[in-house]
Amino acid sequence: MFTPRDVHGGDLIARVVRGGPAYEAGVRDGDILLQIGDLGATKWQTDPRILPLSRFWSQPAGTEVSLSCLRQGTNLNLTVELKEVFPRAVSPRKPSSN
Repeated sequence: MFTPRDVHGGDLIARVVRGGPAYEAGVRDGDILLQIGDLGATKWQTDPRILPLSRFWSQPAGTEVSLSCLRQGTNLNLTVELKEVFPRAVSPRKPSSN
């Protein structure tokens, strides 16, 4: 998840769950999101193509999302493969009418 630095906006900062898809791809807490695919994420407050960010993460499992992040002055290019974090509930089978 990337959230603004504070309530007034600013850089989008990573909040990563250990073992999740972003963590496995190399994203770490505190990384600053620079780009999603070919979209400059630093303009998230003014570019309507960026928000909502959830549209990038809600694609089907197996989709790869390219990210560019900044960590302690170093640019990182990472690819996150989306995974089904919360598997959809399986509907109970209807009893047969024999």
